[in-house]
Amino acid sequence: MKFHMNRSRYAPGKVRLVAILLAAGGLASGLADTPPETMDIPEEQESVSPELRNIPESIIELLQVLNEYGLHFDPEAIRRQTLKSLVRTADPHGRFMTDDEIEALEEQHRGWAPDPGIRVRATTNGFKITDICEDGPAAETSLKPGDMITHIDYAETKHMGLHRFLQFTRDDTDAPLRLTILDDDGSVRDINLTPRPSVLRSIETAEELPVHLSYLRINALLEESGAEVVEQIRAWKQAERYGLVLDLRGASGHNLDAVAQIASLFAEPGSMLFAFRDKDDQEEVVYSADSPVRVGMPTMVLVDSKTTGAAEILAAVLKHSARGAMLFGQPTNGDLLVRDVRTLSSGEHIYIATRKLVLSDGSIYDGRQGIQPDVHVPDDPRDRVPDAPRRDRHTSELPETIEHDRLRDRVRDDAALRRSVDVLLGLKALNVQPFGSSTHNSD
Repeated sequence: MKFHMNRSRYAPGKVRLVAILLAAGGLASGLADTPPETMDIPEEQESVSPELRNIPESIIELLQVLNEYGLHFDPEAIRRQTLKSLVRTADPHGRFMTDDEIEALEEQHRGWAPDPGIRVRATTNGFKITDICEDGPAAETSLKPGDMITHIDYAETKHMGLHRFLQFTRDDTDAPLRLTILDDDGSVRDINLTPRPSVLRSIETAEELPVHLSYLRINALLEESGAEVVEQIRAWKQAERYGLVLDLRGASGHNLDAVAQIASLFAEPGSMLFAFRDKDDQEEVVYSADSPVRVGMPTMVLVDSKTTGAAEILAAVLKHSARGAMLFGQPTNGDLLVRDVRTLSSGEHIYIATRKLVLSDGSIYDGRQGIQPDVHVPDDPRDRVPDAPRRDRHTSELPETIEHDRLRDRVRDDAALRRSVDVLLGLKALNVQPFGSSTHNSD
């Protein structure tokens, strides 16, 4: 992967911790009784901006008013809330974190999530189990490949869609799932299954949709993810499949090489994909496209508020630095690996933006907002297509009709997937090729 690094770290900012202590902790030791006009700015605050030098005086004046009316306060609560406000003012999505929260965030970036240990395929009647993971919790039950899951926690799966099914199975709780299973002989049984945290595989499912389309669901971008995803996409292109739906909803990860490997398929060789810059606008690392062959498949990317980390960066790169890609869904999480954990002298941890992500078209993301999709699609489970109208016998037997009906049944219960497929079908009808690749024979 082509990149260069600037290893120099920027010097600490001029705002010293003493300003915060004067504005917060110091208030608990009698400063509230000091008249504001007699307050002297300590020498340590000489380099602090005028706005911060005014903070202690204004807070003390407010406390005098509160004390005048007997409105007492807890000094520690004042200190904590003041620090939180300072962090949120500087970085709206910054926050204080406990050791457990830091560990959970690191596990999310490493691809850890609750997993019941089953792989499923969507059908018109529910979800059919295609695989049982040997070391997963499902292997300790009577579940087997071929079982049909008709309900999960009493919710019918017939019109649930894979996206919502995975939300159920990967909910971050310790509560067991209640699965209702329909056997081949028509008998019904209930299975209680408690997901266990584990490292999810990079690709959840790689599915060939009707009408020469493809669907790739990503769990996380990790060390081996780039090669796996690139191999699958290239195989589909070699098989002359027309378009791709890349589902990044709920995806995370931390591997930037994987981002660049995948994005290189959709960009000019040697072109800049993305870079990280520090607060002084100095480049820390730059990634460029290194694939000599572009895929040339129209690609629709599905995102939501849980798209984060490396997966969120990939969505940003495909939106701003690639050709032939569109984003569908809801705005992403906004945590594009631009934040670090810093520990204060008090031992408290703050999670704040320390760099910014820069794309080839000049777009910049500093963590204040997520990636806005090109087509906003609300995540509404009621947004589904009704049953197809009955066709006459001659029309229903045409191969083209059969293929389109199969595609309609597959995407009907997932609004974002359905919208993206509609766009692909329109592009296919017009024979649009992002890189001017060879003409594809339409159905």
